[in-house]
Amino acid sequence: MTSKAEPLEGYTGIPQLGVASLAAGDERRLGFVFPADGGAEAIREAGVFYLWDGGFIGEAHVVGGGALQLSEAFEAAQTGRGCRVPNAGQLARLAEFAAPRGMVISNVEVFELGGEFELPRVDISIYGWGPEERDLPSAARAAIGKRRLAELMEDLAGETCQFVFLAWLDEA
Repeated sequence: MTSKAEPLEGYTGIPQLGVASLAAGDERRLGFVFPADGGAEAIREAGVFYLWDGGFIGEAHVVGGGALQLSEAFEAAQTGRGCRVPNAGQLARLAEFAAPRGMVISNVEVFELGGEFELPRVDISIYGWGPEERDLPSAARAAIGKRRLAELMEDLAGETCQFVFLAWLDEA
């Protein structure tokens, strides 16, 4: 719910708990996925949202980067500097935006948020094309990029911390 005032406006939200549970009274930083169209944008715009399970059970605050402007991110991810992406959901959105434009995510540097620090996670980062992959047809490179991103998302699902990313695009 974006407000406790009537009429109630809510969106289905799936907390990204990883392997840890969240008990009543616990406070911690975690991600949410809002599968409904417009849900994430409405929550982000509100800045605070209320958890509902047959009644109000908690309050959450939006932290970190705001909405990723896909066209700007698309352009930035094609440069040598890459594009900062605030969460895994936004990384998936960038990949979806890039695909019909003939581009694929080729590199992703993953950083674990640890207090005031962003800790590099080279163990789950994606580092570019190998020499044999550069010469493959575009459909094959697109399939490899999609598979690598799916593997990264699977790795992230097993983690209990928050991440930010630097992403680069290359021609599919």
